[in-house]
Amino acid sequence: MDGLARMVGAGRDCADIITQLTAAAHALDRVGFLLVAGELRRCAASASAADAEERLAAVEKLFVRLG
Repeated sequence: MDGLARMVGAGRDCADIITQLTAAAHALDRVGFLLVAGELRRCAASASAADAEERLAAVEKLFVRLG
């Protein structure tokens, strides 16, 4: 993000800035999906079925927000 701010401040070409902004957005999306996948694995391994259902419902809501 700092790099993007520097690009804007330096007056870099708009196409270059948009390219980097798109790359940063995709990277954040990938990290978000990895975090959700990790939480889904933890839910599946949960000892309590009731707890797992509640946690899965919460993670599902977060997953929908990412999409």
